[in-house]
Formats: sequence, structure tokens, C-alpha cells
Amino acid sequence: MDKSSKRTITQLLNESAEESSASNGEGEAGVGSDGPTAPTAPTSADKEGDPWQEGSSSSANSRPRAKVARTRQNSPTAFRTASRSPVLMTVNAPSGSTPNAITIQTLPLSIIHIPRSSRPSSPVQMRTPIPAPAPAAPPLVQGPPPPFQKPHQLVAFSYTPAREQVFDNSSLRYFIEPPRNADLGYGIQRWIRKPEERARLDGLLVACLRKEVKAERKRADFITWRGIMTKIFTAPYEQREGWDLNVMCVNGTIYLEEHVSDRQLDLKQDLAPDHLRMTYYGYAFESYCTRSEPPLKQNGDGNTPAPSKPGWGGDVDTNVQWCSVVKTKLGDLRLILGGEVDCVRDTYVGQPDTFVELKTSAEIRSTYKGDKRKFELKLLKFYTQSFLLGVPEIVVGFRSPEGRLTQYLPFQTSRLPKLVRESTKQWEPGTCVQWAHETLQFLKRTVGTATGTVTRAGSPGDYESRARNVWRLRFEPGFGLKLWLLHESEVKSQVEVGEQERVGFLPKSYFEEMLASMAKKEVV
Repeated sequence: MDKSSKRTITQLLNESAEESSASNGEGEAGVGSDGPTAPTAPTSADKEGDPWQEGSSSSANSRPRAKVARTRQNSPTAFRTASRSPVLMTVNAPSGSTPNAITIQTLPLSIIHIPRSSRPSSPVQMRTPIPAPAPAAPPLVQGPPPPFQKPHQLVAFSYTPAREQVFDNSSLRYFIEPPRNADLGYGIQRWIRKPEERARLDGLLVACLRKEVKAERKRADFITWRGIMTKIFTAPYEQREGWDLNVMCVNGTIYLEEHVSDRQLDLKQDLAPDHLRMTYYGYAFESYCTRSEPPLKQNGDGNTPAPSKPGWGGDVDTNVQWCSVVKTKLGDLRLILGGEVDCVRDTYVGQPDTFVELKTSAEIRSTYKGDKRKFELKLLKFYTQSFLLGVPEIVVGFRSPEGRLTQYLPFQTSRLPKLVRESTKQWEPGTCVQWAHETLQFLKRTVGTATGTVTRAGSPGDYESRARNVWRLRFEPGFGLKLWLLHESEVKSQVEVGEQERVGFLPKSYFEEMLASMAKKEVV
């Protein structure tokens, strides 16, 4: 076995730091940099295997445990998992009334429990710290998780500085090694910040009407953004923040959209200065790591590639994005997911094979054991975001409290679960896959078979009336999931708000396109 495959996250970090400090000063520092380019830690040797499966099980990174491990007896935050099972509660009742039909669905996990209580009167995000599983006893996965198919890109599109959606690669960026000791606060005064808005599906749905996607859209069980699916996958390990999703089913396809209240939008828009600066650090790291042209350019003789020099890649404009739309399968469920891609390494090949995800994190101090544990838990979201879109590589930049890039380290997506398992065992991908599959199956059984599903029977007006049925899915850390049908007044005041006319949360133009297909006797 390759020695590199046995290295832990701590060893990789230490090796990268030692190589950085031993640099002989070759290279050119960029804007805000006081030193040479940091070296790249080994990557290809660390690759354990392909986490995405073509029709086979994705359980290579997750072994079923024979029994539930004991929790710490003296820990007040540890679940007694042997006697508590997670459940999903469906509350199918009109707004403001007492639930009259409650269905309890037990899931094969040992982390989440929901009490038998009435549905909440208003969508409030849960932020109270709640009990978490003991680090040495991750949740139980009973049986192998379902297979997750390797994502295949259907189409890509760009958002321009004017926030115009165009189906080209004008906003595509290419990875380049960032300068060491770069100032991540550089250029913050020139930051063009995209206004906070509801995370609508509109851009993704425009892509779904393209000929490259249309056939897959007709067969899809779920259509949503990658970020929403990340919330579902990581829910078993989420300890602090809950979330609300709006759910609609139109002709067998379930659409998921994040529900954000006006108050939450205001809070996101008016971040505290410290929080705003930390957010900017991540965007600045992306600028240092990317260029608008491939980093390997031809020199004078036209044959030998000459690497681009490190430095500032341009002022931050968060209106500009490059997005990929992929198809994949979770078990027998077909998914269409859209998500932003930070950059590609060397060459764009039309598929996720060269995609790179860029992340930042506070530097890990050797004197604080909690730093490493926090980082490894953060790796769960890094891993899931990349896994869902087929991104094979994640580059993490570590910053000092003052906002300096102290080092950076590339991780192979396929390697992360083993690195964590060999360290603190804080999470297992199989648990996330199993939980997500059960959750989506639950939605398909409940929302997908409800009277709100649009069918061929009836008039176009009847289609629209029933399509306006919107469900609310709520996750509360430490409790589980609640699902209920919104009242018509809630749909109008919370879901259909905004300048664009909507059917539920779908743009009416998109819905009418599906009706037109139905009129042509096409399957929609």
C-alpha cells in the first residue's frame, strides 16, 4: 500500500506547512503577498477510490456497524441511541388547525427523534444547541446505503456581472496556485456584493427547458439546487441550524426550494462587520486561486507550456458565477442538480472530471485539539457539496486570525471519508446517503401521491389549481423532519411573493411550458 494512503489530516497539514517553510523563495508573490508560492501537497497518491458508482453500491466509504456503540455515560450531550429511533412526521392538516392525520415513519438511523406533537404555527429556524452523538459512536447505518451514480453534466451556464443568465462559459475560471501569505482582506472595499434574495429555482428551471436537459427533466424524480440536497444529506450530523424547504410535485417530479423569510433575508443582507469580513475571505481566496484563462499558456515557440504567475485574480463580484447542471441517481431515484463550480484544473472537458471546489478555514492550532475536530466536521459539508456535483478535488486555504493565507492543501473528494475515519470518526458518508434516500423516498410517497399532484385529467385551470399545493418540509436538529401542506393564504403570502408571476414557487412561464407539452400529448 502506498504510504501516502495512511496519512491522516494532521500529517498532511504538517507536511504542507513544513514544505512551505522550507521553500527557497522561488516564484513571484502576488498582490498582498509577502512570500513565495506555497507548494502543493501530494494528491493523486492519496486517492483511495471512486466514491461515485455506476450502478453499484456506494458503500465503499461506509461499513455497516454490527451494533450501536455505547455513548459516553458521563456526557450530557450524548444520545442513548439504543432506545431512541428517528422518525418522520407528516402533518397533513389545514393551517391553524389541529393535525387530524399523523403518519409516523421510522428510519434506520440512531441520531434523530421527533416527539409526537402538533405542527408549529410559524416557520421558525431552530438555533438552540442540541444533543449530539458522542464522537466515538457515529450513528448506526443498518445495511449498505443505496448506490449513488456518478454525476453526468447535461449543460453549463454563466451569470454575467449584470446578473444575466447566458448559456456559455464566459464566467468559467481556471485554477492556479495561490500566493503564500496572501492578504485575504485585499480589495474588500471594491467588493461588488450580490444582494441577498430568495434562493429560487428559476435559473435551474431555465436550464431544464434546454434541449440538452429536457429529456432528463421528464424522467426526473427530484429537481433542485445542489445546496439544498447538501442540507438533506448532512442533516444527521447537523447540531445547530435547522432549515425549511418548500416542496411541490408536478407530474411525478418533486421540486425543492429553500424557504427564507423576509427577516432572514434582512439578517443575511445586514451582516455584522466581522461576519462580513470572514465571508469575504472565502471570495478573496477564490480570486487568488483562479484566472479567466487556462494557467498553462504557450510560450514563444508554441510548444512548451509556461505557467501563469500567482497573484490577485481580479476584484470580487459575486454576481458572476459559472454553474453546472448534472443528472445522477440515488438508488432508484433520478435527480437533476444544479450548482456553482468555482473553477477547473488545467482544462475544461465538458464534464466534472476537472472541477475544483475552493474553501477556506481557520488555521488548525496544534495546542487546541478542538480546532482539528471542528475542521473535520466542516469537511462533511465540503465533501457532500463536491460529491453531489461530481467534483473530484477540494482545495482548502487556511487563514490566520488576521486574514493571512498561512497554507493551502488539496484534498481528493474520494479520500476524505477515510481520512476522517482514521482520525476522530466524526462522520460516515453512508449514514448521510441512507438518510437522504429515506427522506426522498418519504417525500415521494407522501407528496408524490397526494392530491396536489398534477395529472392529465381535468382542465388546464384544474392543473394550475392543484399545482399550487405547496408543502413545507422542516428539519429541526435533534428532532427530525416535519412535513405539512401549506394553506392557500400561506402560499400567496410566503411562496408566490415577488415580481414574477408564479404557480406555487415555479415561474408561471415554466409551468405553462409544461402545459404546452401536455397539449402536444408529450410526457411531462
